[in-house]
Formats: sequence, structure tokens, C-alpha cells
Amino acid sequence: MRITRTLLLWLAATLAGAAQSPPTGLDRGFHAMYDLRFDEARREVREYRKDHPEDPMASIADASALLFGEFERLKILQTELFASDEKFDAREKPRPDPMLRGEFESTLLHAEEQAKQMLGKDAKSKDALFTLALASGLRADYAALIEKRNFAALGFTKSATEYAERLLVIAPDYYDAYLSTGLGKLLIGAKPAPVRWVLRLGGYKGNVDEGKKELRIVAEKGRYLASFAQLLLAVAYLRDQKREEARKLLIGLRDRYPNNPLYAQEVVKLEK
Repeated sequence: MRITRTLLLWLAATLAGAAQSPPTGLDRGFHAMYDLRFDEARREVREYRKDHPEDPMASIADASALLFGEFERLKILQTELFASDEKFDAREKPRPDPMLRGEFESTLLHAEEQAKQMLGKDAKSKDALFTLALASGLRADYAALIEKRNFAALGFTKSATEYAERLLVIAPDYYDAYLSTGLGKLLIGAKPAPVRWVLRLGGYKGNVDEGKKELRIVAEKGRYLASFAQLLLAVAYLRDQKREEARKLLIGLRDRYPNNPLYAQEVVKLEK
């Protein structure tokens, strides 16, 4: 009995220590990215890479900062653009930076190469599978939001979902992976019925309620992607005319990222 109690106490202390572990350069990098401090975000990632040169997560975090920086330059993430399909489709096609596009793609390719090397050594490498899922997800975002290539974006979304599903079979508590599965189900499930039928023939999955449920998992428990999931949920709530739920999420984001004016602006709009 004493041994069992000692083991339980040791386990509890270990888990508590893990929960209170200090943030890594990746954590700080993602936080700075959401706060629109992109130079700082990339600097944190570069410092992390020095100590972890073979970790593909460094490159995928760098690619994320590049993409969000382009989103900010092009003013793409205003939630009003996503409030209806009509507004989203009617927006002017952005003018991307070709040099950034090249750097973004080369950074993704490097991350994917490292991830595949890791999978060659360990087919159940969680970070490798997550890297590949996120790489496809970032390509989907670029294709849909910047290039307006929606069909190509669906292909990338399907690839992201497949990698995320492989990861979640191994590690169902890798909560960030639910962003890929949830967003895919949400996007496809929101299509008109005939379109959903055609997409399902191609192996695409769609279910709006399941998609929102999985996004809520990321919003509540995710490590790197929680804030992005909260923004996506806020958009989904606005589409459903659930303005108070959207306002609560945006207030949390506003308070967490004071250098990002987007959240404060959206809160003001909702409170009017």
C-alpha cells in the first residue's frame, strides 16, 4: 500500500511538473506570431532551431510566421470577410509577395523533408506526422485565402486530415491535430448538398457539428494552435448568428494579444 501511494504521489508530482514546464522557443514564437510580432516570432524559432537542428517543428513554425505575416500585410483575417460565402467570394484577389511565397514554400519543403526522415526512423513519430499535417494545412490556407484556388485548397485539406488522423490514432491527446480534422469537416460540411455528395465520392469528409466540436477541443486544449482555433470558432459563431459566443472568444484573444488590433476592432463591432 505504501509503495502504491508513493508511486501515485510521484506520478502526480511528475504530471504537475510537466504542466508547469517553461515555454519553449516554439511556444514563444507562436505567441509572438498571434500578437503580430513576426520578427520576434522568427527570432525565437531560429534560436530554438540552433538547439534542435533536426526538429521539423522549427521550420513549420517559421512557415506559420511567414504566412501569418502575409495575412496581416494583406488584411485577410478580418472576420467580416468570413461572415458569409458571398462576402468571402466577392473580395478582391490579393497581391501576394512573390519573394515571400518562395521562402514560404522552401521552408515548408524543408520541414516536410525532415519529417519524412523522422518517419523513416520511427513510423509513429508524433511531431513528424503533425508537421506534415500542418504543412498541408498551411498550403491550403495560402491557396484558399491568398490565391483563391478553392479546389486546390480542398486537396491540401484532405492531405492534412489524413496525416492528422494517423497521428490521432497514435496519440489522441495531441490536441492540435484536431484542427486539421475539424476544419476539414467544417469546410466540407458547409458546402451545398450536391457539392458535399460529389466531394464524398472523392473521399472527402464533411460534418459541421463534428467539425465545430473538434475545433473546440483545440481551442480549449491545444498548445500551438489554440488561438487560431478560437478565431475560427468565432467566425463559425458569427455565421450562426451567435454573436455573444463570438464576442467572448474575441475578448479573450484581445486580452491575450494586445499588439494585435484585429481582435479589439472585432469586439467593438460586435458590441455596437
